[in-house]
Amino acid sequence: MTREELDKIMDGDSDFGAYKDKSRVILGLRLITKYIPDPDISPAHDIIYVCDADELLTAGLTEEDAAELCKMNWMIDSECDCLAIFT
Repeated sequence: MTREELDKIMDGDSDFGAYKDKSRVILGLRLITKYIPDPDISPAHDIIYVCDADELLTAGLTEEDAAELCKMNWMIDSECDCLAIFT
């Protein structure tokens, strides 16, 4: 998958109604660790930043898993270019 494809997926509609608020954080982290076993995690006040987006692509992130992260309301933070989720 290319970076452009990832950006397009992550810019899509999120539909986390099927996920409980806290479970989407845990499930997203679990999905990310499929590709990066020990990702950099930086929690802030109401957001968690996790690994560089390109690092995740290089590790082999699939379109299906990227779409699943989007459904859980994960995003690519434009300032640090990493995956992030509001808690």
